[in-house]
Amino acid sequence: MLESGTVRFMRRPALVLVSFLLLGALPSAVASAQSVTGQGSSLAPAANYPYSCDTRWVAGYAGSPGAFGPGGSQEYVPQRFGPSTCSIWQAGVRGQVKTTHLVPGKGTVTVARVKSGPNPAPVSIGTVRRFSGRNPSDGTFSETCCRGVSQTPVVNPTPNAITEIPVNVLVDAQPFDPNTNRAGFHDIVVVNIHGDSGTLPIADLGGPKPAFGTPAGDPGAFWYFPKFDPSVDNQNQWSANGFEVLMNFDWVAAGPPKPPVPPTTPPGVTGPAATPPVTPPRVTPRAPGQIRSTALSLKGRRVVVAARCATGTGKACAGTVRLRTNAKEPRLLAGREVTIADGRTTNVRLTLSRSALKLVRGRSAKVRAEIDLGSAGRTTKTLTLRRK
Repeated sequence: MLESGTVRFMRRPALVLVSFLLLGALPSAVASAQSVTGQGSSLAPAANYPYSCDTRWVAGYAGSPGAFGPGGSQEYVPQRFGPSTCSIWQAGVRGQVKTTHLVPGKGTVTVARVKSGPNPAPVSIGTVRRFSGRNPSDGTFSETCCRGVSQTPVVNPTPNAITEIPVNVLVDAQPFDPNTNRAGFHDIVVVNIHGDSGTLPIADLGGPKPAFGTPAGDPGAFWYFPKFDPSVDNQNQWSANGFEVLMNFDWVAAGPPKPPVPPTTPPGVTGPAATPPVTPPRVTPRAPGQIRSTALSLKGRRVVVAARCATGTGKACAGTVRLRTNAKEPRLLAGREVTIADGRTTNVRLTLSRSALKLVRGRSAKVRAEIDLGSAGRTTKTLTLRRK
């Protein structure tokens, strides 16, 4: 069970249907918006989920054989299925469209933020497409989720921090038209989990949850196994109440319309779909240098900064680690040239001059630590420097 206590889960189509019907009005609710910041999680809860993609949630009996858990509902418990990748996203709190991971409309997702715990798994940001239309067998309305569309390069999130990931991917949303039977679709931003170790960026909200129906304030999390790949369908969905996927993103509305493109037909629905072709993501490369320190200590004139090299190619990082004041026009406090092997973290010892010490006042101060690798990129992180 999760450390925060007993949580009851549901793996039933009813939850998915309620969530999607609720969010069907999302495009019209924000159609006039030119940009949206922080769509999804507030990132306020702690990233306390202790499992990787190897664990899924199945019905249990909560220690009461022959029963269906407290209150007559099935209680779901974690069960290890074995190594796997997965994708996660949330349908949002009922009535609060900005808490969803559905895109507001046609435009560009520019950046995503992921909040991680102490041992995060490698992640990427993906977009997937949910289709809606008439069921060809009986003419009823149906939804199919989902098909992978795009994926950013894999990154290693900073432990116990919020990692900002460049995305720059085109997205879209078109409602189903019951008058013409034109199929609809809606893009969703997801977190893809790579590898088979490390924890997921999820908050266990704690407390008992009913197994049927989504209570107010519950964001409704979804897992897909394995993770989505571009142009590949995946309907192996698991859902659970009581969890929040700790990711949000920024979206900017599209500019003037472009000439129409030939339609495609989504799976499981009939009628033409005004689905634009998938555009490969425009991704800004992530600098291989990382500042791993979460706080700094000033002992006399010395400061130790933890710096990591993550080129992924075996090539070492050669550059300079610096410490500056956190000001509009930052001033240099100390610096040192370093060479760090790929995949290694090094404690870099910096010595402040007597004049630099005068720039750091009080028992603590905000400073900027950076690792500059020249043409390979520069990474900067704001930290608290405390005197010992």
